[in-house]
Amino acid sequence: MTGSRGGPPKGRGRDSGCSPARKGLDQPVGHIAEAAPRLLLRTTGRLVATAMRHRAAELVFTCTLDDGSGRITLLFLRPTPVAGMEPGSVLTVEGRILEEGGRWLILNPLYELQGRDEDHPEGPP
Repeated sequence: MTGSRGGPPKGRGRDSGCSPARKGLDQPVGHIAEAAPRLLLRTTGRLVATAMRHRAAELVFTCTLDDGSGRITLLFLRPTPVAGMEPGSVLTVEGRILEEGGRWLILNPLYELQGRDEDHPEGPP
């Protein structure tokens, strides 16, 4: 709830239950299907696509991660691909979910490469 000028409602202090920690924003969700803007996501999945794209005036490396419950776009604000990240790579990512143009994305997520799809025939760990 916000006030008429976009700020917090009048008369509500720090203990109003409006802080991100109290709303669970700092507790990561574990699956893309649970995604919502501003939530923290920590999940493991398989990259299904990678590409270099222009975003505004910058060249960025993009990946699409599928964790079995859904897909999310990972954007790395760098002009070169991330070594080891290619379709079939399995990785664990953590980052804040944003919504842009009707899709979920994470800018510069923390990540850990887990190997390739053939290393995990049963799916992501």
